[in-house]
Amino acid sequence: MQKHFPRLLLIDTTKPDGIKYSECINDMAGDLDDIDGFAVVTGGEGASWTGSRVGVVAAKAFAMSTGKPVYEVREVTARELAPKYDAEFKITPKNTVQTYFEKTIYPFYFDKIGTLYANHAKRVIEKSLQFAKQVKEPINTDMVFAVAAFHDIGLVKGKKDHEKTSAKMFLDDKEVTKFFTKDQMQIIAQAIEDHRASLDRDPRTIYGKIVSTADRLGWLDVDEAFRVWYANRLRDKPHMTLDEMIEDARQHVLEKFGKDGYVDGKLYFETKEFDEFRKIVSALATDPKKFKQKFLQMNGVVCKK
Repeated sequence: MQKHFPRLLLIDTTKPDGIKYSECINDMAGDLDDIDGFAVVTGGEGASWTGSRVGVVAAKAFAMSTGKPVYEVREVTARELAPKYDAEFKITPKNTVQTYFEKTIYPFYFDKIGTLYANHAKRVIEKSLQFAKQVKEPINTDMVFAVAAFHDIGLVKGKKDHEKTSAKMFLDDKEVTKFFTKDQMQIIAQAIEDHRASLDRDPRTIYGKIVSTADRLGWLDVDEAFRVWYANRLRDKPHMTLDEMIEDARQHVLEKFGKDGYVDGKLYFETKEFDEFRKIVSALATDPKKFKQKFLQMNGVVCKK
């Protein structure tokens, strides 16, 4: 009896034009029904920087959103795998907002805002696409992607009102007019403005609710959160002493994550991950000594005597 091997759709992230995303989903609907899973090429000879760092995350997010198994393979393995597993190579997408993010927006985060926020943007995109799958009403996943991709880009001009700055930068970006109508751009900009937990109102659309929830889940690594809180104060409040920064961060954590914190009611999709994160950081914040110790440990700094 001939052995059956799973039929895998190969997503080649080693070249900028070889990445398949959800914009192809309608065209590929029949093919997706016929496959058993995905093989995501994560690198190898000739793998591009963009493909290696960004393509894999976005490709995996798309593949996982279909509910099918996802396997990571190296480029050399993929070449050997093709005839055996009946894989299909180099599915080439149209020029979309996803490819624009990889080539332009992510490098902008990385170079102008910092690695922490570049990684955060990728996680928010991944979480947003997952939440979008839970929405019963019709939804445009490219619009979800755009809101998530641009939601923090305004940090390049500072934390204050960055949601408004981010929305304006999106609307001013002529490149995105290739992907969206004027009405869609207004909805995206509105959702970008609505993503902050500190706002005293709910997001106005489902797009804002998706990304605002994903944004809460974008800092669920406690150690990384402490590094972000320090980086934000170095950028926005450089006049503060280290002790003042630590106390300012502690008060921020209490106001946001403590009892009756302003994050209450700002999660529009169920998640247990956030509850655990909130429990840990709020407990640390209630003890100034432990909070300071964790802050110093995570940022590799010492108080000057």
